[in-house]
Amino acid sequence: MKLFQVGYFLHKRLEMLFFLNMMKFCSLQQLLHPKG
Repeated sequence: MKLFQVGYFLHKRLEMLFFLNMMKFCSLQQLLHPKG
């Protein structure tokens, strides 16, 4: 049970980091290539 919880926590953390990186990338793209 403990191991499963750790795995789940790590998975959620990675998901969050990935999401944040995507957000950063998108804002960078908008800064470099402003639309309009």
